[in-house]
This record gives sequence, structure tokens and C-alpha cells, in this order.
Amino acid sequence: YFEITEHGKTVTVENEAGKGFVNAAQVGSLKIIKTSEDGNVAGFDFKVTRLSDGYSKTYTTNAAGEIITDQMPVYVDADATQLYEYKVEEINVPDKYRTPDAQTVTLTYGQTAEVSFYNQIARGTLEILKVDHDGVTPLEGAKFEITDDNGNVIATETSGPDGKIKVDSILYGQYHWSEVMAPKGYELDDTVHDFAIEHDEQIVEVTQENTPSVGSITAKRSMPMAMLCRA
Repeated sequence: YFEITEHGKTVTVENEAGKGFVNAAQVGSLKIIKTSEDGNVAGFDFKVTRLSDGYSKTYTTNAAGEIITDQMPVYVDADATQLYEYKVEEINVPDKYRTPDAQTVTLTYGQTAEVSFYNQIARGTLEILKVDHDGVTPLEGAKFEITDDNGNVIATETSGPDGKIKVDSILYGQYHWSEVMAPKGYELDDTVHDFAIEHDEQIVEVTQENTPSVGSITAKRSMPMAMLCRA
């Protein structure tokens, strides 16, 4: 409240000594919700970047997989006609997970916007080429078994005419493969081999040779013609 008592007098009004009125920025906040295929949600890092000037801040999910950001400006201009855009992205993603796509959001004055991120476990592929001991000729009919680190069979595949098997969508982790049936005419190599899927879209390529089976050969010696004549 103020009162002008003299005509033509200029009155300066301040809300704080030495300062005029300052309009506070209209602000809002952002809630980031994290979920994942295996249920792990705590301790994941997200970066929120204001696209107009590149200002950014990093946050980490709590035990519930959630983040509430600081209050952030909603509008670029004082007339409140242009909204700030913020990019939200997960960073420092562990190799175990696929990195979700970044998202762009705007805020609403006095409210908390929400954005959700879901992490799938990384997956890879095992490819085995079965060949003759010459290292080149592909062998059909070799049967392979793939197991996880707990001994569970996750796949059983048999090589085709090209000598190949392919197992897709193997989850991140430690695994083993072995030949359980050899191609016809070849010795079984039942050695257990270890491999690991350590990042998304990894392809593990293996070539295994087989040795032909060794059979017995019986040779019949012919009697010389001269001895036959004397007989």
C-alpha cells in the first residue's frame, strides 16, 4: 500500500531496499520413474539438459527407482509464450542393460511432469561353424547344447548343410556350449566350452573342427602265382 499526497511527485516503490519489483520465474519439476526387466531400479544415473543453453544436471534414482528434480524454469521468455525443452537421458548405463532412448519434455508451471524409462537386459548371439578337420568343409548333423551358469539348458541346435548353428537373444551372463552328437562318420568332441554375453548385440563366433572316425581295415594277402602253380 502507498499514497501520493503531492501532485506531480514521483514515488519509487520497492519490495526490498535498493531493488524494484522482480518477477520470479515460473517453475515446475520433473519426476523420473525407472523400471527394468530384472527389477533393479536403484542407483541409476540420469542427466537432464535444458536444450536452449545446454545447462544440465545429473540425478540418481533412489531405492524406489525415482527421481524428483529441482524446480526448473518453465518458460524461456517473460511473456510466458515459449516453453523450455528438457532432454532426459540415462547415462553410465551398465553393460548388463540396453540403453533406452532419450526423451524430450516440457514442464507446467507449479506441477511435476513425469517421464518413465524401462531397461531391458542386454542380449547377444552365439554362432558355431562345424567343419571337417581340414578346417574348411562344413559338416551337417552336429548337435550342440547351450547351458547357463546354473546348468540349465537354454538351447539345443543341430548344424545344417552349411555347418552352422545360431542362437539369438541370449541374455547377458556366463554360458557354456558343447557338442552332444557328432556328424555321421566323425568322432564326438564333447569338450565343454565357456562363453559370455557381456554387452548388447554381441556376437560370439566359434569354429569347431571334427576328426573323422577311424575304422578297421582288413587286408587279404594274395598268394603269388608261382606258388599257386606249384601247389
